[in-house]
Amino acid sequence: MIGLKKIAAVLAVGMSLSVFAGCGLVVKTEEAIAREEAEKRGVVLAEGDGIKVTLGEVLDDYEKLMVSWTAQYSEETMKSLAAQFEQQKIQIMDTKLRNQLMVKKADELKIPTDSPEMIQEYEKIVKDAVAELGSQAEYDKTLSNAGYTADSYKQEVLKGLRLEKLLEEVTKDITVSEAEINEYYEKNKATTYTKQPGATMYHIFFGKPDDAGAEAKAKEAKAKLDGGAKFEDIAKEYGQDDSAKEGGLLGTFPWDTQELGADFVAEAKKLTEGQISGPVKTSFGWHLIKVTNVLSAAKVLVLTDKVTGDDGVERTVKEEIETTLKSSKKNEKVAALLDEWEAQYNVKRYPERIPMEYQTEPETTQPGTTTPAPTSQGVTTPTETK
Repeated sequence: MIGLKKIAAVLAVGMSLSVFAGCGLVVKTEEAIAREEAEKRGVVLAEGDGIKVTLGEVLDDYEKLMVSWTAQYSEETMKSLAAQFEQQKIQIMDTKLRNQLMVKKADELKIPTDSPEMIQEYEKIVKDAVAELGSQAEYDKTLSNAGYTADSYKQEVLKGLRLEKLLEEVTKDITVSEAEINEYYEKNKATTYTKQPGATMYHIFFGKPDDAGAEAKAKEAKAKLDGGAKFEDIAKEYGQDDSAKEGGLLGTFPWDTQELGADFVAEAKKLTEGQISGPVKTSFGWHLIKVTNVLSAAKVLVLTDKVTGDDGVERTVKEEIETTLKSSKKNEKVAALLDEWEAQYNVKRYPERIPMEYQTEPETTQPGTTTPAPTSQGVTTPTETK
């Protein structure tokens, strides 16, 4: 993996190797600094039977993350989130430990390291990522910024797919009963499964309110739409924000949403099912707005109604609840299995050995506990292994 130059090595380049006159202080040689660096990198953070995670491995992955974050965030954000970023060192240690545990179990269960099915799945992941990023060149650049070569990323994906097969194998017997589905539905009917008045909203953003050409472009685009052009095509042609590549889709929102500007929602609320507005100026800028799935009154969904899950797949409410409950049960079982495997392989953890510049409360390092990495809206990276 690609890592940043270590601080000690950088400092060593500019050091004088002479003895300071009159004080007898000798500056360490580059060899001594390199030796100390190697010793530090070899510090064991977690170990067990056939399992070892070292500080060097963690720092390599952390530095790769730092490269990615630096490309995504401003200098001010990097400073404000520095302590949060640094906590990822502990999560990297935990992830590496868990991966080693799962690899040992995958070996025991004779799960293949690759297969025609896994290669096909990897190729689809790459194809989808290239399409999402717009070109092979942009994909290669994103991969490089994330610290991967094409081959190292392939190996990482295949490893992830293998571990995914392992988790499927050890959780294949999990089921959800009708009673559990009905209980969950009744508990969440008034919230999750009650749709509030609102609509699915689309827009084409042409520029800020003071953009002299934005209104003219909006009128030009509206003329094309009136002539029969598809909204999603015009959004991709004219749109000036991230929604353009999704055909202008913003999502489904209630009319009282706080996620969109009040003046924008007020304009959307004037439209009827499938209607496209004329050029609209809001506090954010110039838009064309379209609404579908308009709901004028609250509606309680029944188990046979269709909904779209977080994964973009349309299912009945019943199927969605079953998927949700099954996923929760699988996560609980995997967490319990990881605990069992740690005990089986006599694992010990030493997170206190990780050097931290920012002193905070120590993170929990139980297998089922994670600290989410900082995310960035609108930043696309190659598909991660599951």
